[in-house]
Formats: sequence, structure tokens, C-alpha cells
Amino acid sequence: MLRTKSQVSLELMAFTGIIMLMLVMYTPIFWQQERAIIFEREDLIGNAIALSIEKEVNTAVRFGSGYSRNFTLPERILSKDYNITIYNESRILSVDWYGGGVNRQLITPKIIGSPSPGQNRIENVNGVVIFNG
Repeated sequence: MLRTKSQVSLELMAFTGIIMLMLVMYTPIFWQQERAIIFEREDLIGNAIALSIEKEVNTAVRFGSGYSRNFTLPERILSKDYNITIYNESRILSVDWYGGGVNRQLITPKIIGSPSPGQNRIENVNGVVIFNG
């Protein structure tokens, strides 16, 4: 009887050890997969923000002088702050956050100001696109 109890105890300890070893081996793999998913989600959200701004600029240019509209951008990208920069000379819109960033091409270099996270206003005044003016 004592022999059976000790055998069961050893088997239980061996089984527990194997499970713990498997957990230790697979944890980095799961963590790496989770990080890859988070980076992909950040990139998708950043692209969506940049595309939204690009469409706002293109719409303002196409509608011409007198166009104005209010729009809202997300405050953060998955709990990360982000910056929006417009480079007029190269007509590039850049959305950057810690760990990533995206660029979009704009159709006009005539832009004053830049949008920011939260509430924004866009206007076309005599062919010049003005953000939050």
C-alpha cells in the first residue's frame, strides 16, 4: 500500500514538473504573438487616422473655397499618444506614435496648421486648406 502511494506521489510530481516546463517553454511564444498582434492593431489604427485626414484634405480641396467641416480623431492609438505632422513642401502627412508611424500623400501643398487628436475643424479659404483656424 505504501509503495502505491509513493508511486502516485512521484507520478503527480513528474506530471506537475512536465506541465510547468511546458508552460515556461510556451510563455515567450505566446507573449511574442501578443506583441505582434498589438503592433498590427496600432498600425491599422494609425493608417485609419492618416486615411481619415487625407480624405478630409482631399474633400476640402475638391469642394473649393467656402468648405468647412468639424471632425473628430481618436485621442490615442491603443493608449499611446500620437503626433500629426504635415510637410507642405513634399505634401506628406505623417502620423507618428511610440513604436510606429505611417505617411500618406496629400493632393495640395497649400495647408495651414495641422489636425490634432480630438475635435478638429477644416476649412478651405480661397484654395488654402486651414486646420483649426
